[in-house]
Amino acid sequence: IDEHDDRPLFMQLGFPGPHTPYDPPPSYLDRIDPERIPLPPGFDMERDIPPHHDYREIMIHGNHGGVKWSDCPTEAQLRKLRHYYAANMAMIDERIGAVLGAFERKGLLDDLIVVFTSDHGDTLGDHYQIQKWTMFDTVMRVPTIVWAPGRVQAGVRCDQLIQQMDLVPMMFELADVPLNDTREAIHAGDVLSGKRPGRDAVFAEHGRCNMLPNIEHMAMVRTAEWKLVSYAGESFGELYDMRNDPDEIDNRWGDPSCRAVQEELARRLEAHQANSIN
Repeated sequence: IDEHDDRPLFMQLGFPGPHTPYDPPPSYLDRIDPERIPLPPGFDMERDIPPHHDYREIMIHGNHGGVKWSDCPTEAQLRKLRHYYAANMAMIDERIGAVLGAFERKGLLDDLIVVFTSDHGDTLGDHYQIQKWTMFDTVMRVPTIVWAPGRVQAGVRCDQLIQQMDLVPMMFELADVPLNDTREAIHAGDVLSGKRPGRDAVFAEHGRCNMLPNIEHMAMVRTAEWKLVSYAGESFGELYDMRNDPDEIDNRWGDPSCRAVQEELARRLEAHQANSIN
């Protein structure tokens, strides 16, 4: 940044954290009161589906990411985990401030477009799990902040559904760069400004891997009201009422009272997958 001239500039900055092993410098831990950090909601593991049990066992015995995990972590363990995660976030926040400060010293702050986001979240003890590899909102709902003075209205918060690819048309337009083909992406900027609604459903998929060795494929469809997760070739699945159960505690899969919703979401997911293949 200090050596930048008048040419157009694109920068992509990737921070390894917050990520296992959740190792912030000790000084950042002192900035955060762990007693003020909320703990995960209660959860009955007896009702959990087989892939979640399998994944939990892998985390316990595999020590992935340098983190020692347990089947039923104590309140002290959960609070420590979230304390270290929050301290890592505080460090990243400070580093982003240093980057913006460098642009300000160069007199470029008013011509800057900043998009802050992530590739996934972390369960951090929700459902007695850690890291990712599930379709819970704590993993799938990633932070996204867009800052562009004079281009994006300040202080606007949007809770509409979008997919991460929808940021691309907005970024091109903000940068006055032509984009001839948006493919399946919609314009996140139009959603943010209220010019168009967000998506009525978003989708995600994940295949077999070393963390999910006992599933062939899982796929998710999520609307504002419901989420369905299906597992190829299996009778179990996940269905959550996102309005009344945002923590995804009560799995309604197979509940006769939710049969119509489950069948409709399954059809939408099947149609989406067929369209993706074609």
